[in-house]
Amino acid sequence: MSDALLIHFIIGGFASLGMLYSAGILLKSYMGNKLRISIYLAIANISLAVWAVHSTLYPSVSDLDTACIMYEIGVIASYFGMFMVFVFVERAKKGSVSVSKSFVYGTLFGAISFLLLARVPPPNGFAMNTIPDFGYYAAAQVPFIILQLIFMLSVAIQFTKMTYEMFRHSDVKNKQQPLLLLIGSFIAFYGAMIAIVMVEIFFVPSMILLVVAIGVFIIAISFTKDPRVAYILPYDVVLLGILDETGVPIYTHKFMSVDINESVFTGALSAITTLMKHALGTKESIDLVEAGEYKIILELREKIGGYIITNRGGKILRDGLTNILDNIEKIITEEKDEKTFENETNALVKKYLGFLRGV
Repeated sequence: MSDALLIHFIIGGFASLGMLYSAGILLKSYMGNKLRISIYLAIANISLAVWAVHSTLYPSVSDLDTACIMYEIGVIASYFGMFMVFVFVERAKKGSVSVSKSFVYGTLFGAISFLLLARVPPPNGFAMNTIPDFGYYAAAQVPFIILQLIFMLSVAIQFTKMTYEMFRHSDVKNKQQPLLLLIGSFIAFYGAMIAIVMVEIFFVPSMILLVVAIGVFIIAISFTKDPRVAYILPYDVVLLGILDETGVPIYTHKFMSVDINESVFTGALSAITTLMKHALGTKESIDLVEAGEYKIILELREKIGGYIITNRGGKILRDGLTNILDNIEKIITEEKDEKTFENETNALVKKYLGFLRGV
């Protein structure tokens, strides 16, 4: 084995292990918090790990056809991973995926896959060359490179813009996590593009894998620190209110400057819930009210209740409200004074809804 191929194997091996580890901690995070957005980033990392493994191994295989197959699997996996990054960004920014953008990226992905699977020869597809003392090396042709750059650069800009917005909107004390996401995105995307150019000067193809691995590792570590950071952007939460068993407000946190008569508002909520129970003959209370552009997430229990006014509903907000109420029930049983109750409830809001602006 030549020195060039050995170096390629060592660097590619470290990169592959790094990406697999990143995918593993993201999957573990998803299993722990069940936040759906985590799975998109985990799938992206798994796909990139597949790319890293195949890109590391294909130069050393014994025949051209096998080298082409491994290269094709690797590249297709990498762009599927990029597509999942796009899905992650869409879900993080607005909670849903744009159909028109999906069509554009799907078309690009299809074009790239066609050039690979049809093995379109130069000058449009790729050429599988043999490099002395190294092995097979796939050289993408200009049309192929352009398609890849359009796909990669577009997703990179969206991801970087998203992480910058997270950094800008996050609380001063909590800027470290989105800052690391921003740094990781620069290394993974733009660092990879620089590495592609550097490979033409210093022939170490696996350097691209290593740069991407470092970037995605930073992203994975920083994201799993608190995956709720992904929900900074989609939500404009107006108000959180806690009610006692009679429907009287006992705690309010205003995320935005609003003019609401809380007593009238909470009385109306209780009345609506009571009416629905009697009209429908159900023991369950309503848990979501839509009022124009806003939604009211409700959870009314026997001795306590709570609500969140937001621009859109979501499991992350409902889980946050449930966790806050679970803990407040314990605080109430301990009969603490008003100041202590307020301080402890403030701490709960910061703990379970700390990703929101205005906390």
